[in-house]
Amino acid sequence: MRVVILTVCLVASTAHADDLFVGAGETYETIQDALDAATSGDVLTVRAGTYAESIRTRADGITLQGEGEVLVQTEGRVLRIDHDDILVDGMIFDGEYGDADAVTIEGSLVTLRNVEIRRASRDCVDIRGAVRDIRIEESEIHHCLWSTEPNCSSGDCRDDAHGVVADQVAGLALVNTEIHAFSGDALQLNGRDQPTLWNDIDIDGCTFWLEPLPEAEGGFAAGVVPGEDAIDTKTPDDIEGPGRLRVHNTVVFGLRNGLFENISAFNMKENVEVLFDRVTVYDTGIAFRLRGAGGRPRGAQATLRNVVVYDVDRAIRYEDNIEPVVLQNITLGAEIERFFQQASAPDDVVQSTNVLVLSDALPDEATGASNLAVGADAFVDAAGDNYRLAEGSPAVDQGETVAAVTNDRDGMPRPSGSRYDIGAYERCEDCAMDAGVDDGRADAGGRADAGGRADAGTARDDGSAGDAGVPDEGGSGCGCSAAGAEAWWPALFLLSLRRRRR
Repeated sequence: MRVVILTVCLVASTAHADDLFVGAGETYETIQDALDAATSGDVLTVRAGTYAESIRTRADGITLQGEGEVLVQTEGRVLRIDHDDILVDGMIFDGEYGDADAVTIEGSLVTLRNVEIRRASRDCVDIRGAVRDIRIEESEIHHCLWSTEPNCSSGDCRDDAHGVVADQVAGLALVNTEIHAFSGDALQLNGRDQPTLWNDIDIDGCTFWLEPLPEAEGGFAAGVVPGEDAIDTKTPDDIEGPGRLRVHNTVVFGLRNGLFENISAFNMKENVEVLFDRVTVYDTGIAFRLRGAGGRPRGAQATLRNVVVYDVDRAIRYEDNIEPVVLQNITLGAEIERFFQQASAPDDVVQSTNVLVLSDALPDEATGASNLAVGADAFVDAAGDNYRLAEGSPAVDQGETVAAVTNDRDGMPRPSGSRYDIGAYERCEDCAMDAGVDDGRADAGGRADAGGRADAGTARDDGSAGDAGVPDEGGSGCGCSAAGAEAWWPALFLLSLRRRRR
């Protein structure tokens, strides 16, 4: 009897879930009509086509998915999510540079998957209020541009339009997502003057980049680099606990020579506890700008592991009586004008272990016994910005054990020899990795591979969770197949997106 009752209950609980279809000849010709009719558990499938409408959710527990190429466009806000447990999958949202955020999220348990969000004259994605568990994955966010005058080419007419902005979110994940062409930050965590603090932010496998605009766009003149930082953090004045942020396997490039002074890849200020692990920064003004309390409970508390930096004006700027800055197994490569910049900060706050520097001498901040200055022949191809260790490199088996650093920039386990290697890469003699696969260069769409570097080109479609202080587990053994797969699959993914988009 109990089994029969349970079966009836299960049927009753799912009986209301329906499949709703949108498109020419379907029950619903507009997406909003289907959203108005949907109830919790329903799946809305939108047939391929262009839908000129602004849409918003009406119920919790809805899946909204595109079939083929689905473009939703309107001048201003395109999508508003006011409810919980929402999945949006496989759609393009184009704000046509209208005077509003393109996508707003005010519900919890929201996932945006395989979406493209573009052409907003405010923020492309605005996550509002004390929501939780927001995830953006396998997506592209671009052309978030705000100018107060046409053909803007100075800082006086530039205003902030962010790729993603959040103020109080608890649990935000950006995974395998590309953000570019923004006039604010790729990601701004703007907790200032908020009653609660954002927390548990996880950035994994992402690429954030800028370049001079190839043509006039979004109110900016051709040739302008409009944006500020890849990630910028702000916290309230009166909350003691830090906001926790983890940035993993992520690449930043092209943030240089813009309209904003002190343009940075990572502008970590105020009360934030941040772990950078397997991160590459190049072609940028300041790679890491780490800032002190500034009158707030604490300043940034930053740890850099398996980080590669090259071709920047300043690699690490530390300022305003910053907390100790922890550097573990990082590589500072070629074309760095200044390795460290001390600005109103005390001496001896940089704690460096296994730091490898392409230089004749170590900088003062990295003079410990486990750090090493080397020539270009220590690397596989320094001229090509491949900073893996060459055979016979003096950095091999010369580092100290750092228990928290369990893998290297490619994800290989440490140590692979008798001792830790110095720098971001662990040399493994028996590995079959193709050194050219993930040397830091990405495909033409800007999506970087596991090693870091990306080309500046992009597909322009205008017409168209871990805690911050917890290290990741390394792979087992010395095989490099996992790292190799991680290197090439983003390129294939981006190509599939391009085939789908206009």
